[in-house]
Amino acid sequence: MRRQRPDLELLDVMLSGVSGLHLLRDIKRLDSTIADIMVTGSDNVALAAEAVENGAAAFVREPFDLGHLDRLVIEILAKPGAGDVR
Repeated sequence: MRRQRPDLELLDVMLSGVSGLHLLRDIKRLDSTIADIMVTGSDNVALAAEAVENGAAAFVREPFDLGHLDRLVIEILAKPGAGDVR
């Protein structure tokens, strides 16, 4: 990510060896313009709120509908500033 920054990334809350929320905070410190969609199998509302408070553009629960995810990605990238050349 230091060499090439994505416009948007999907980030699982539960990663091997590291918390997805911890990684989200690190990503936002590196570049706050990267849009993050947090993905999880949990229906924990507090977890969703924490993800959004830490800068996630959205929070989706697995299993998710690919059509919904596609619309969400389009909506997020259509926001002003999304996809700017860095």
